[in-house]
Amino acid sequence: MKTKVKQAIELYRNGDIKKALGLAKTFRIGLTKEERGQLARGYECIVHKAFYESIGRNPKEEIEKAKAIFEKRIYQPYVTAKGAVS
Repeated sequence: MKTKVKQAIELYRNGDIKKALGLAKTFRIGLTKEERGQLARGYECIVHKAFYESIGRNPKEEIEKAKAIFEKRIYQPYVTAKGAVS
């Protein structure tokens, strides 16, 4: 059985950012409330791009912020702890 973290990392590495952020936005341990919010916002900007544009948000920027948090707080610690993702 794969953990949710490993599933999210595999999705991210395979280029499925939408599903990776969709899983990551549910994570609680190791993330601040603000980081969880940004992960959720990044996912929502992928799913509901037009809505976020209509309220004055830049979806591309929000997605990039979410990806940066994913890489810094989820991907890098996992790779460091495991040595390498298989």
